[in-house]
Amino acid sequence: PEYTRTLAALREKVISEKQKKPKAPSAPVKQVIYTDKTSKESFRYEVLLAGMGGQGLVTSGTILAQACILYEGMNATQSQNYGPESRGGLSYSEVIISNRSINYPKTIKDPYILVTLTEESFKKMAHHISGTEYLILDPDLLRKIDFTPYRKNKQVKIYEVNFTKEAEALGNIIVANIIVLGLISKIMNINPDSVKKAISNQFKSKEKLIPLNHKAFDRGQQIFEEMSEEKALHVNVTK
Repeated sequence: PEYTRTLAALREKVISEKQKKPKAPSAPVKQVIYTDKTSKESFRYEVLLAGMGGQGLVTSGTILAQACILYEGMNATQSQNYGPESRGGLSYSEVIISNRSINYPKTIKDPYILVTLTEESFKKMAHHISGTEYLILDPDLLRKIDFTPYRKNKQVKIYEVNFTKEAEALGNIIVANIIVLGLISKIMNINPDSVKKAISNQFKSKEKLIPLNHKAFDRGQQIFEEMSEEKALHVNVTK
């Protein structure tokens, strides 16, 4: 059948079913609708999450974008790329967040935040670092990489976090990606309640995992605060 006619028929069917369906006793989640009046100052954040399949960084990118769209009234896009292997190969997620139109959903050159959790992904994304403001990595997973030249770049703020060990301390290494999410959300000052709602939506079919993921998110936020305080103290001592 012809595509647009089929789509129109499907739309009419959905509308008809919604009209017949009785209203639920509880009100639906209120979504903030973006308008040009939301913020007079234009902003755009590009986030690049790079690692390997199975680390959950694509999920982190999806949750971040959904939180910004559904609960913060922003525009957001999320695109992803996998290697030939579903697990173990190179994988990365690109998220763009803005209060203006996003005409191209890919990180062009200078991501605001670059997360890299494998040696392969670091080598693949190293050309982005010169224009990055925040570089987030797990030193345990990048032991063969010499970060000395990057540490000398004062324009890049480097946060070295043992995400896997942090996740193990919470009881399950699978939430390492949510710790990452908590940290980058703190950097961008995104409402934590909005991200937690998006986390709950993401894992609504696995409700038992929601409290653990919320805990992991909180830990990521806490790590950023702790490391920021340490960096500030170091700067003061140096002066």
